[in-house]
Amino acid sequence: MRELCGLVDASGRSRAARESLVDRNRRGFVGGASAIALLAGSSAALAQQKNSVAADAAARPKAGMAKPTSRAELSAILQAAADSQTVAVLDPMTDVTVDKTVEIVQRVSTNQLWGVIGNGAKIRSAIRDRAPVVKYTVLPGERTETSSRGLTIETLDIIGSLHDGPGLMLHAPSSRGAIYRAILRDNATSSSGGLGALHIKGAVFELLVAGHASENNRQHGVAIEHDDKAIVSNCMIHGLNSSRNTMAGLYTASNSVDVVQGSFVNNGDSGINAPVGIRSVAFVNGENTGQFVVRVGGFANLHNCEASTDGRTIQHDGLTGKPAGAPTEALVDYWAFNQYSNDLKLTGECKVTAYGGGTGYLARVRQAAGSSSVWLEPWMDRELVRRTQRSDRLPLIKQVTAT
Repeated sequence: MRELCGLVDASGRSRAARESLVDRNRRGFVGGASAIALLAGSSAALAQQKNSVAADAAARPKAGMAKPTSRAELSAILQAAADSQTVAVLDPMTDVTVDKTVEIVQRVSTNQLWGVIGNGAKIRSAIRDRAPVVKYTVLPGERTETSSRGLTIETLDIIGSLHDGPGLMLHAPSSRGAIYRAILRDNATSSSGGLGALHIKGAVFELLVAGHASENNRQHGVAIEHDDKAIVSNCMIHGLNSSRNTMAGLYTASNSVDVVQGSFVNNGDSGINAPVGIRSVAFVNGENTGQFVVRVGGFANLHNCEASTDGRTIQHDGLTGKPAGAPTEALVDYWAFNQYSNDLKLTGECKVTAYGGGTGYLARVRQAAGSSSVWLEPWMDRELVRRTQRSDRLPLIKQVTAT
């Protein structure tokens, strides 16, 4: 009777129950289909989003690095880093030609790292008026002092025009606006026409120059000088490679300079020219680098320094081709005068290595006035210290005795 009436099925379920079950199954099927469609749509959107992100990433400089393409862009990036006291990071593919100086001016006191990491970025000079290529200047306020600490300049490759000024210059013209604790690391300056391809001038204190390369420049590879009463003090130079320059590898008018490890090859005038003295020079080699590896006009401490010479190789001017300097004949040219300390000290294995028919000696000394001493290790031959001419007074030569 129940089956005829259609109210229940064989399993005993009523029509209402069967219709409810079918409805649930239908909704489950539709819901599952919707979920699959939604998932597929989401996957497509996600893939599209990933492709868009990848495209955007490819279009942007890597790791947020800046890639200037003009002097104006480069100048803006470096000045913005100075103003915000941050470090600009350049894309290694940066290659910019500049026709006038890129000058970055710091007008406020700083006490944190700021400056630029170049990652090998190239800055090429088309400057022909003896102006600097890249110049960092600190200017104090009219009534305030500006102590600029933390300047860092790393891994820039600056290529000059031979008619420009310094490739890289630090200038603090006032002692009220000094540059403290700057770090110049692994930069390169070449083909510069300036006094120094790297030029340090004025109130620059506690500077570290590490791993600098400077070659094929019209004048000195590196130049250090005071600016009136603004003086350079405590300049530390490590691992300097300064070669094939028409004049000296390093010229310093400040005696508050230390040079540790360095290579000076085939410079015209000398490896190091320090007319007022130099605090220390250690582990330095000069090969066919002017008549003397070190020219010094005041106190100097040389430790484990070497001159290598074949007795004939000299440098030539990069533009005119004219000879510059004379073949290397000695490690040191020393001329002394009365000052706070006026001794020359040669310690460790200071020596001359001759090859290919060359000859050499340890030091030439000139004593026009006053008194001084040349200090030698016990094993150094006094005969290797010579006077410039017979009329010169030879400084007192002392040999250090270990105690």
